Amino acid sequence: MIGDDWPDLALLARAGFSAAPPGSHPEVLARVRHVTRAPAGIGAVREVCDLLLTARGAYAALLQDALDGAPRTLPRAPADPTAGTLAAPGAVFPSGR
Repeated sequence: MIGDDWPDLALLARAGFSAAPPGSHPEVLARVRHVTRAPAGIGAVREVCDLLLTARGAYAALLQDALDGAPRTLPRAPADPTAGTLAAPGAVFPSGR
């Protein structure tokens, strides 16, 4: 999850991964796992998406599918978002074609 102000704090605390753009409230910045380089509205969400896709080992394949015009179907999120990992070990991203 990505957030930037007090209303986001409770959800950020429960998220398996939390992020905030620079310029967010200091209390939010102190509690998230990742502070983006990109500011809000200028690529912060894209940065988090790329980070998560890379961590799951899916970035290159999904980029190639986007270039080919044949998007993949991503697997469902793990049932336990507090497991502390971005994806289950050995997670595979089926083609969906």
